[in-house]
Amino acid sequence: MPTMEEIKRSVEAMPIGRPFATGAFLPFGNRAAVDKALSRLSSTGVIVRVARGIYVRPRMSPYLGAVRPDPEEVAKAAAEAMGASIAPHGAAWALGMGLTQQVALRPTYLTDGSTRHLRMGKLTIVLEHASPKHMRLAGSPVGGAVLALEWLGQATPLSPSLARIREALGEPTFFQFLEQAKAYGGWIAKSARTFESLENRP
Repeated sequence: MPTMEEIKRSVEAMPIGRPFATGAFLPFGNRAAVDKALSRLSSTGVIVRVARGIYVRPRMSPYLGAVRPDPEEVAKAAAEAMGASIAPHGAAWALGMGLTQQVALRPTYLTDGSTRHLRMGKLTIVLEHASPKHMRLAGSPVGGAVLALEWLGQATPLSPSLARIREALGEPTFFQFLEQAKAYGGWIAKSARTFESLENRP
């Protein structure tokens, strides 16, 4: 059974403000014993529980007290606990490229692990299971633009969206995006081919 001192020393080695999962301490002993030790450290303020199975050594502000960690860092910790990774959602790519001004009420990330919903206070963080294809696309601006277009949906006016993507990516990279979009299939591929034919029309 792990001792409180062993757990405490390991916790104190964790970077301040970076969330970590309970599973990081399982080498010390069984889950019940680790949970009990972390619960005690949480009750004394050494760590703060930010979501189920996720804790953090709090970064303190003289004005706000304990500063809540970034949702992306919480999502990363949860994914790592599953042996998985995360990537930006199409909604995040759309926002970053100026295709929408809509900020998600529930921060959502793609993951190659299981779908999971994390409650952090009043905020819900979503890990959404994605295929290897989507995870690969989400790892670069070119692929991210394809996912952004998919998230916007077929009903969104295409020309303004492509103009913004072109501006965000720049000329050479925009044509890489068109090739990626044509390979994606469905209405996105059809839209990319239509746009390309109009561009090449004399």
